[in-house]
Formats: sequence, C-alpha cells, structure tokens
Amino acid sequence: MIHITFKKNKSKQWVSYEINGHAAFSESGTDIVCAAVSTLAIVTCNNLEQIAQYQPIVDVEEEFGGYLYVEILSDLSDEQQAISQILLENLYLGLIMVRNEYSDFVEIEIFE
Repeated sequence: MIHITFKKNKSKQWVSYEINGHAAFSESGTDIVCAAVSTLAIVTCNNLEQIAQYQPIVDVEEEFGGYLYVEILSDLSDEQQAISQILLENLYLGLIMVRNEYSDFVEIEIFE
C-alpha cells in the first residue's frame, strides 16, 4: 500500500508531503497506481523548482524507490508561497482522485 502524509501549519497552509510504500496493484513496471502517484508527486516537486523558482527540501530513496519527502521552504516570497500552495493543493486533489479509484492501494492522511 502507498501511504501519503500531508502536513499543514497552524495557518492551514500546506508544508510538506511524504509518500512511502508501493501499491502492489500489479507487477513492477505495469503498476498504474504507482505510476499515477509517482507522476503527480514528482511533477509537483519539479514544478516547485520550475514555477515557484526555488529548490524545496527533498529526501528520496533512490535505490529501492517507494519513498519521497518534499517540504516547502519557510522563507518564501508571497508569490512563491501562493504558487506552492496551489501546487500542493493540486497534488492533494489529484491523489484523492487516485485514492478514490484505488482505495485498497492508497492511503492519505493530513496532519495539522
């Protein structure tokens, strides 16, 4: 199962997301659930850099995969913060759609 954790601060702004595990929906290389989650998560991370113009804090397990942690920076401009919030909200909504279709393979939690 893929476990996804989002964190929000006291102001209800997105702060980070963490993705851990494998869906095991089908064999490696053909697992559409893993592919969907991975694509959404990596595109969001890359767009923080490309659109919001900063490098987020990133931790990834590269050898075996199945783990990604992304945290937005705390000292962003108002524009960077707004862009980051839109990107993470978009990620959350996309992952909710995946979870709704494949609830046996994806779990999402939000910590505030």
